[in-house]
Amino acid sequence: MHVEQLIVSLKDVSELLLPTLGAAVLLFLIFFIRKCSAFVIEATKRIQQLETTVNDINLSLDKAQAPLDTVVKYSDSLDKFHDSATDAMHQASQYVVNKVEDLKSHLKKEDTVQEVTVLNNEGEEIHE
Repeated sequence: MHVEQLIVSLKDVSELLLPTLGAAVLLFLIFFIRKCSAFVIEATKRIQQLETTVNDINLSLDKAQAPLDTVVKYSDSLDKFHDSATDAMHQASQYVVNKVEDLKSHLKKEDTVQEVTVLNNEGEEIHE
């Protein structure tokens, strides 16, 4: 019997507490939903502010891009000029080396082909 009385009294208490607890939960849910909606509204405002800031930054970057493009063009031109100058110097040095080699070989040929004329003390030619 004691168990039966306990169950009946728990039923009576729960019939009194359940509506009160349900109302408390509903109030908590309403409070929670209001806070969430306020958070979403604030986040939306912040995102819109950030969007404006990002747009301003994009405009600034676009303005800065033109001088950077010019620098890149000059850099490319300078690289091409450097490559051309290096090639020209290499070709010029090869030309000079080849001509010096040709001159050396020509002088060696001339020395071997040409007779050397030597005069003695009396002015007579001696052929060697």
